[in-house]
Amino acid sequence: MSGMEAKKTRAIKTNSLAAATLAFVGLGCLQPLVAMGQPVPESVYPAPLPGEGMPYLESGNSGSSDFWGDDRSTARGVGAAFEVRYSTDHIFRGFERFETETEDKLNLQLSGKIKLDLGKLPHPYVEGFVNIAESDPISSFQEVRPTIGFDWALRPFILSAGHTNYIFPDREALDTNEVSLKLQFDDTDILRRDRPLFSPYVLGVFDYDTYDGVYTEVGIRHSISFDSLDLVLTVDGHVSYVNGHDLFAVDPASDDDSGFQHYQVGLSAVWGLNQLMNLPDRFGRWSVVGYLNYTDGIDNDLINTTQLWGGAGFRLEF
Repeated sequence: MSGMEAKKTRAIKTNSLAAATLAFVGLGCLQPLVAMGQPVPESVYPAPLPGEGMPYLESGNSGSSDFWGDDRSTARGVGAAFEVRYSTDHIFRGFERFETETEDKLNLQLSGKIKLDLGKLPHPYVEGFVNIAESDPISSFQEVRPTIGFDWALRPFILSAGHTNYIFPDREALDTNEVSLKLQFDDTDILRRDRPLFSPYVLGVFDYDTYDGVYTEVGIRHSISFDSLDLVLTVDGHVSYVNGHDLFAVDPASDDDSGFQHYQVGLSAVWGLNQLMNLPDRFGRWSVVGYLNYTDGIDNDLINTTQLWGGAGFRLEF
């Protein structure tokens, strides 16, 4: 293939990815028309906190179905959430995805999730994430990550399963696929609370394609709601362990591909704007989101990053 043909092929792929991303986000604009007038089925999940949602916990990097704070439905036939934000770094499971000479420039990140509430049955969903770095000399679209899966409330547990396809334009050697399973404990009944206290979870991820390894993670989170301000603050933390996963190996040819890989603690905020703008919920729940995380490595024989990072953006939920 000639150089001109190669450039043309890359341009077509990039334009196709951009079109797919815009189409996915565009579904959010149609969501009010879908939600208005629909019958509301009985939900097995408690009502969400004001402005509750996932203020970017690595946008699903911790596993499937993290977009809503406690994997809780919006109690409608169809629920959706879309987020646009700028992030100081593109951190993925404890390490910087792509380090370039201009890595300090902000990353534009788009994420979204559409979920179907089927009552006591599993709730299927489709989720997407895109990281755009204009400073990347190889491809501005660094990563495209579509996920399909389901959430299922089996009180006192919430089970989430999904399949994720990792697409790296112009870095096809890194493309891979994985399946994930997450089990979260709902402590509301035991502690006799209206909302969870710690929401402990265990996540298992198996990369069956390029890296043929297992990533596991355990973590907790706690949310504090300030109803008068329509503000929710969330503190969270997790620690990870990898087993035979070449993605995290400093030298893939060695046997040093297992061990405790990283830990992370974070603080995030969701500030609802509907009250401030006197905007009815039928036009969606608009929020400003912000987050600050600290990530550090544990095993020096594994790839990890020591980084204080964060960002901010806007979210729209239906």
